[in-house]
Amino acid sequence: VSMQPHKDILVSCGEDRLWKVLGLPKCNVLLTGFGHTDWLSDCCFHP
Repeated sequence: VSMQPHKDILVSCGEDRLWKVLGLPKCNVLLTGFGHTDWLSDCCFHP
């Protein structure tokens, strides 16, 4: 899980091979990324 430092969103990833951008505080899914062939071990925001 990685928090975006300037907005109320976070990104998560994991063994399901998906990444998701979640809006805070309700944790509603804003975006979902798929297509990876293996699990994701890390995620982060890049300026």
